[in-house]
Amino acid sequence: MKATFDWATQKLSFSHGAATVLPADAQDILSFMYQLSQLSMNTEIIPLSVSDGATLEKFRIEIVGKEDIAAPMGKLRTLHFRQMP
Repeated sequence: MKATFDWATQKLSFSHGAATVLPADAQDILSFMYQLSQLSMNTEIIPLSVSDGATLEKFRIEIVGKEDIAAPMGKLRTLHFRQMP
């Protein structure tokens, strides 16, 4: 499956023939985690639209809080996220 992001016309087209309006915050599934790291964390809920190539899904990501976790490389400071229903 393939999705084409046309920012000029704000249209997301899929290889199976469907198309939809392209939201300003839309991401593809491969860059979603990188893009998430670039967003402001000054909110409790982060809305994201993510395409897997076949569909466009709207997610709401809750910032649960900061956590320290033990890893083989030592203690890591992390930010805990949770997908909202």
